[in-house]
Amino acid sequence: MQTTRKPLDGAGEFALSTDNLTRDFGVRTVLRGVNWSVPRGAAVGLLGRNGEGKTTLLHVALGLIRPSTGRCTTLGEDSKQLDDDRLERIGFVDQRAQLLDWMSVEQHVDYVAMMQPAFDRDLARRLMRELELDVGQRARVGGLSEGLRQRLAFVLAVSHRPDLLVLDEPVSAQDPISRRQILELALERVVDDGATVIISSHVLRDVESVVDRVAMLDGGRIVCHEDLDDLKERYGASDGGALDLEGLFPRVLADAKAAGGFLR
Repeated sequence: MQTTRKPLDGAGEFALSTDNLTRDFGVRTVLRGVNWSVPRGAAVGLLGRNGEGKTTLLHVALGLIRPSTGRCTTLGEDSKQLDDDRLERIGFVDQRAQLLDWMSVEQHVDYVAMMQPAFDRDLARRLMRELELDVGQRARVGGLSEGLRQRLAFVLAVSHRPDLLVLDEPVSAQDPISRRQILELALERVVDDGATVIISSHVLRDVESVVDRVAMLDGGRIVCHEDLDDLKERYGASDGGALDLEGLFPRVLADAKAAGGFLR
């Protein structure tokens, strides 16, 4: 049976905040002194070229890996020691859509619902209809296409109405219509539930229609975290036209370098 969560104590004004965060893998440094704060209730695009450390940063925030130095605070708690209450308030979808392949779709929904007291089955059913997950409830997860797996992972990640929804390249296997639909459904969680949504992508056009802020990661550092409309105005897209990341990145980096490493 679905339960209603109590408000989270001690979460503060930021859903996520890092302080001089670093992460090394052997002799390779991936994150280099990241300082980044994400306000609660924001929809943020975390942007950067492949291999820049976006996934590593998000995995640290979720407590999946530990930072080498520095600190990350997620929902008011050190990410190295997130308690059950906070973990139940997080939804996560990664590019690989890691699911239990041996289960049927129906069993997987039941399993997650059992693990998440706030799981909303009515919401899950609606999302499955809207995303055309009409594969049959007895279909094995392992037999789904990559695109359908991503859609199922999204449904499972949002149906407990998380306070923090983290999407790491969540639409990489989708057609253009499904890409937009999934991202708009993510934005719906911000509007309806006051959730914080972080969407990681190396393609700005995937996220610019649903986020209100963008953070750009380059060389292991956040070089820009600004309101998207301000960036559009600054870089000549005030008419609402699409911004191309490959074209925008060099300009942002040049301005950030001139400003001492961070675009202000």
